[in-house]
Amino acid sequence: MTGIASPTLTPRTAWDVMAQARIEVTPAYQAFADKLPRRIRHVVGYHAGWWDLQGNPCAATGKFLRPALTLATAAAASGGLPGRPGPDVVAAALAVQLVHDASIMHDDIMDHDLTRRHRPSAWSAFGPELALLAGDTLLTAAPGLFSGARPTAGHRRASVLSQAIAELCAGQAMDLDVEQRTAVSAADYLKMIELKTGALMGCACELGALAAGANAGQVKAARDFGRALGMAFQLVDDLLDIWGDPATTGKPQYSDIARHKKTLPIISTLQSPLPAARAFAHLLAAGQELSHEDLERGASAIEQAGGRARTQAEADAATRRAMNLIMRIAANEPAGDDLRQLAQLIVQRNH
Repeated sequence: MTGIASPTLTPRTAWDVMAQARIEVTPAYQAFADKLPRRIRHVVGYHAGWWDLQGNPCAATGKFLRPALTLATAAAASGGLPGRPGPDVVAAALAVQLVHDASIMHDDIMDHDLTRRHRPSAWSAFGPELALLAGDTLLTAAPGLFSGARPTAGHRRASVLSQAIAELCAGQAMDLDVEQRTAVSAADYLKMIELKTGALMGCACELGALAAGANAGQVKAARDFGRALGMAFQLVDDLLDIWGDPATTGKPQYSDIARHKKTLPIISTLQSPLPAARAFAHLLAAGQELSHEDLERGASAIEQAGGRARTQAEADAATRRAMNLIMRIAANEPAGDDLRQLAQLIVQRNH
């Protein structure tokens, strides 16, 4: 597929790309939400960041990374042609955002996370029952957004999204299983996050390519790009949970250590032969609630045992895999710039 890149005077940052995605997709999201039952609409709008607990307007939206990937992939595959994204691209981006928001609402319940983006999570604000219903509503509605496409194209896009939802759920189930097992390998963990996080990002990019009319090679490269990027995203999340600034991340620091959650930094540490690893294992085996000082010692032990470095190396490797796929997606070199910016943000972000 060929195309002509649009002239660019100033390179766009990843934040510019995500801001555009928010501008393009939010009206369609709000129009969708307006048709929901009142109580579910309230939860969805609160979680999306449009209003506070009382329904007063506010601005607490997320990064819109996944819709941005959909729009950027569509633009790259079509040669970076100027103009606003077409309705098929916007529908694909919205479908991905609905699934992402549903997964976050459900994940917060499973992880007992009380906060999300510096304020109460949906389930802690409205109760788990209503948050579950809101998430289920988004999940069931997302594939139907492709009904306006040509029958064959719409069916394929709905199938791609449904497969991603199935993989996401399988990844979540693996996550629960990992937490119950005494010993977990790094390979098991990487497979789990490929499903739990990589599947939806791969879907976001694949749907963007399909909506742009990309060829089979571009579509596969887009899917593989997103999956690799999703793995990098989750690995950086693992690092930020321990070493990120809570004022920036909006979540409590050290929560994965406090919950004994088996993320790659922790798994790598427990498998290390270094003395710091034994000290960390002893800390977790104490069977008591960890104090802030305990958590700080645990974070230091992880770093000394190499858990932080191993996780960063895996995130960097996944990002390189993604970067190497961009030219298989983009119709020309400049058309892939937005995807490069988004990929770089994944490993450089602080929240």
